[in-house]
Amino acid sequence: MPKCIEACIQNIALKLTSVYETSHQELQWSVCTQLNDNHGYSVGIMQFTTGTGSAQQVISRFEELMGKSGGGNQTSVFAKYSDALKKLEDAVRANGGAAQGDTTGLTGFCDAWALAAKDARFRDAQLFVTSKIWQPSQELADSFSLMLPVSRAQIFDSSIQLGLQGTTSLMKQLRDAGATVDPETDWIEKFLETRYNHLIETGGAYAPTVTRVNSYKHIVKAGNFEFDDNAVEALDNDGRAMTVLCDAEVVEGKIGEITDGDKRGSGNGSPGTKPRKTPTLIFDSSGAVVLVFIFLQVAISVLLH
Repeated sequence: MPKCIEACIQNIALKLTSVYETSHQELQWSVCTQLNDNHGYSVGIMQFTTGTGSAQQVISRFEELMGKSGGGNQTSVFAKYSDALKKLEDAVRANGGAAQGDTTGLTGFCDAWALAAKDARFRDAQLFVTSKIWQPSQELADSFSLMLPVSRAQIFDSSIQLGLQGTTSLMKQLRDAGATVDPETDWIEKFLETRYNHLIETGGAYAPTVTRVNSYKHIVKAGNFEFDDNAVEALDNDGRAMTVLCDAEVVEGKIGEITDGDKRGSGNGSPGTKPRKTPTLIFDSSGAVVLVFIFLQVAISVLLH
């Protein structure tokens, strides 16, 4: 069977994580919820949060794109929340990265997020911040000599849920136990089991999210390590089989990677499955972003300059 092309690995990986985060393969740009998890509002395609600062990173990028598009008189729908959002970011830093659940001063925030989601620049901003998680996750995969699409996609999903440091810790734990990446097919099985056990042992809202690990176990059990034919059969959040296809435009090379030279650090993710939410990652990365995800569902033509 034909192996998965590079752009489709990204495409499929993001769709899988979108299912685990929002229960949809289609990216949910406008979703905004407040859950009892001390993370404030959980929003957008990767469930960025106001309580970790990742939602603020999306907003910052959006407002930057607004400025680049000219017009001068454009006012961000988030302008009235700037003080409250800045206060949350400062609190996160002051508390060693701990999430902040306070939503004081954010009345109507979900309405503002939904309104902004109609703007292609805001969707670009969400993709941009997501790419800032993809890039270091793939560098981590490289550092462990992981080559299989299923492994590289799994490291991205783990980084979304547990953060880059949390994922690195699991990988080192596995290495210290004597596991090697030769053969990598054995390694990924062991990593999935290690991640599964970690979620169970962590407990709380993390325990139910083993469904996302079971989903990858389903792919591995079927032997589709290479995402053959640019597709996978995985499990949804209810344990039902689902087919995830690489978008036709990506397969045909009509859309693919967008290069962006912005080097700001960012990061967010969530443990997972709608409707619950648990601790979200914050991590810094460096280096130029070279990967931004484009999907058939949205009509994003170019990043505005």
